[in-house]
Amino acid sequence: MGAFVDILLHTPWWVYPVFACVMYASIKATRPRRASLLRLLTPPFVFMVVSVSVVAARAGDDVRYVIPWGFAATLGFAIGGLEMHRAVIVVERRSRTLLIQGSVITPLLFLFFFGANYYYGFVKATDPEGMKRIAFVLFTLMVPGIGAGVMWARGFHYLLTYARSARTEEVNDARALRALTVLIVGAILSTALPSCSSRSYGNLDQELGGLVAGVVTNDTSAKNCVLAVARGDGSLAWSGASGIAHEDGQVPMTKDTPIYIASITKLYTATAIMSLYEQGRLSLDDPMARYLPDRLIHAIHVHKGKDYTREITIRQLLSHTSGIADYYDEKPKGGKSLFETLVEEPERTWTVDETIERAKELQPNFPPGTGASYSDTNFQLLGKIIETVTGRPLHVVLEELFFHPLGLTHTYMVGRSKPAAPSPAPADVFYKEKNITKARSNEAYWADGGLVSTAGEMIVFLKALNEARIVRPETLRLMHDWHKLHFPLQYGFGTMRFRLPWLASKVTGITPLWGHSGSTGSFLYYSEDLGLYMAGTMDQVDSKVAPFRLMGKVMKAVRSCSHNS
Repeated sequence: MGAFVDILLHTPWWVYPVFACVMYASIKATRPRRASLLRLLTPPFVFMVVSVSVVAARAGDDVRYVIPWGFAATLGFAIGGLEMHRAVIVVERRSRTLLIQGSVITPLLFLFFFGANYYYGFVKATDPEGMKRIAFVLFTLMVPGIGAGVMWARGFHYLLTYARSARTEEVNDARALRALTVLIVGAILSTALPSCSSRSYGNLDQELGGLVAGVVTNDTSAKNCVLAVARGDGSLAWSGASGIAHEDGQVPMTKDTPIYIASITKLYTATAIMSLYEQGRLSLDDPMARYLPDRLIHAIHVHKGKDYTREITIRQLLSHTSGIADYYDEKPKGGKSLFETLVEEPERTWTVDETIERAKELQPNFPPGTGASYSDTNFQLLGKIIETVTGRPLHVVLEELFFHPLGLTHTYMVGRSKPAAPSPAPADVFYKEKNITKARSNEAYWADGGLVSTAGEMIVFLKALNEARIVRPETLRLMHDWHKLHFPLQYGFGTMRFRLPWLASKVTGITPLWGHSGSTGSFLYYSEDLGLYMAGTMDQVDSKVAPFRLMGKVMKAVRSCSHNS
C-alpha cells in the first residue's frame, strides 16, 4: 500500500489526462443517454477540490506543484467517477442498500485517514495554533469525500452486480465489459509507472536556493534563513542563505553567518555527559545530588508534599523524565514565564543559579520517572554536573571535547567564550516582529541553549556523532532510547526524534528524523532514510512548524533528484 501511494503521488502529471481520455472513451459506451448539466458539472468540481487538497498537503506552500498535478488528476478522477456514476444508473434498483453502505463508509475512511493522520498528526503536533484551522480543513475534505464515496461506491458496486444483473436496459454487454476491462487495466498501468518526479525547475542547487529564498519572501515574520544540507556519503554538500542578518546596516545573511542555535545546545551537553559516562567518570543512574551542592538543588522537586530531589538521576535529567519544572517556559501562578520577562526586560542579567532557583518556585510536573516533560532546568543541572566532574567550566569542556578536535572555529558559548576564528556577530533573532537579539544574548542561556554556531559546523558535529567519532555506537544507541515527549516528538538522552504517522509521512514526504530543534527556529536533523543531514535556522521564535516544512521540501527535492539520477 505504501508503494502504491508513493507511486500515485510521484506519477508524472501528464499520465492523468491521458488516462482520463481512455476512461472517458471507454466508459462512455455504458451510458449513451445524455446527462443533465448539473450531473455533468458537479463531479468534476467535487474532485477538483479533493485533488487540490491532497496535492496542497503534499506540496506545502509551493503552488507550482499543485497546478499541473492537481488539475490533471482532477480530469482523470472526475471523468472516471462521472462515467461510473452514469453506468450504475442502468443497474436495477434493488442494490440501494449496498449503495448506501458504500456511500457512507468511503467518505468516512477518507476523512479518517486524511483528517486524523495528516491534519491532526502534523498540524496540531508541530504548530498548536494550527488547530484553529482543523474545523475548516475537515469540512473542506468532507464535501469531496462524500462526492467521491457516492460515485466510486456505486461504480464498484456496479462491477460486483453486473454479472448477476438480469436487466441491462440500454447497455450493450460486449461494449460494457470492454469498457470496464479498459478501465481496470488503465488504472493498473497508470499507477504502475516508474516513480519519478514531475518537477523540472532546474538542478537541485537552484531548487534548494529557491526554497531558502521562499522562506523569507513567503513569510513576512521571517527576516532571514540559512540552510546547510549534506549527505553522509559525500555526494551532496550545499548551503545557502537569504534575508538580512542584522537590521542595523541591513547586513545580508550568508551561509557562514553565526546563529543562536538555542536548544540544539542540549545535544552537545548530553554528548559531553555521555563522553564522561564512557570514561567511567559518572553513571547514568547516579543521583544528581551526588554531584551538586544542597544549596543549589534544595527542594527543587517537592511534589504533593514529598521531596523527590535526592532521588532524581542523571538519566532522568537527560531524558526529561525528572518532573522538575521548566524555569524558562512555565509560569508561576499569576506571573510570567522567564522568556516573557527576558523579552520585556532585555537589559536585566540572569545567572544560571538564578534560573535554577526560579524552577523551585514552580510546581513539579510529576514524580521522577513517571512521565516526560520538556524542561530546560534539567540541562542547566547537567551543565553543573559536567563542571563538578571535570573541574573545568562547561565552555572549556565543550571546546576540548568537540570544538577543537572537529575544527569548529565559529562555535562558542555566548557571553563566556569567543570563536577560534574571526567571526561576525550572530544573526538577529525575532519574536513575531520584535527584535529580541539582546534578550537572546543573556547569560541565562547556558547548557540548555547558550551556543552559537553556523549551519555548516552543526552538520560537522552531528555527522561526527552519528559516525561514532565522538562516542561509541552503543553509546549513541543508548542516547536513542526513545520515549514519547509530545506528538510527534520523541526524546532520548539529549536527542529528539520527529516521527509522523505512516500516511502523514507519505503525504508530507517527511520520514523519521533525529537530532534537535531550537526555540529560535533553529534545526539540526539527520534522515536515516536518505542519509541526509540538514541544519539551519529561521531566527523566528514564533516558527514552530516552519523548519519541518522546509526540511520536508528539502527531502522531497533530494529524493526526486535521486530518482532521476
